[in-house]
Amino acid sequence: MRIVSRAYTELTGKTLNQRRILDFGVGWGRLVRLMYHYSDPDLIHGCDPWDASLDICRKDGLLCHLALSEYLPTSLPFAGRFDLIYAFSVFTHLSQRATGSALAVLERHLADDGVLVVTIRPVEYWTVHQPLDPSERDRLVALHRSSRFAYRPHNREAIDGDVTYGDTSMTFDWLQEQVPRLVIRRVDHSLTDPFQLIVTLTRR
Repeated sequence: MRIVSRAYTELTGKTLNQRRILDFGVGWGRLVRLMYHYSDPDLIHGCDPWDASLDICRKDGLLCHLALSEYLPTSLPFAGRFDLIYAFSVFTHLSQRATGSALAVLERHLADDGVLVVTIRPVEYWTVHQPLDPSERDRLVALHRSSRFAYRPHNREAIDGDVTYGDTSMTFDWLQEQVPRLVIRRVDHSLTDPFQLIVTLTRR
């Protein structure tokens, strides 16, 4: 969250205080709890397509607005636009169809001077992913290099014919093409997770 806060301030000249914020893929609320330090909880929103995650958030008394989203989103469960949208450990797991759909929705809901922060995995991720036999690793690396997007679905139920959750890597240019009205402004690295890149985008 320090990386997100610093990026927002450097790109906008403002702090996160009193900004409208969306945690897309809130999970059990691990990042929302940290975001309290930066903004009023009443301005923080969190959505997730897995109702069990939201149940944990509610049981723990999470101080933000919570709502169920779609696995293949066409809209958000909140109206209006957001000054900051972040999605950590989300696009590292989504199918190509789910990724494209979600990015399009987030782009529409980003304020004109808003900041979008997402994490993605580089091709090197497949060399450390476990368990993965060498032939499958080589297939995914080759797919990433040829198609700029590689996805290995988990054993999950399909949503509208698409297994939306698994493990994913993508290139920066593939990501950029999905949100043509946004532009990548910076890339940060976390020392605790070197195979998850933090990408910050704003409107052109």
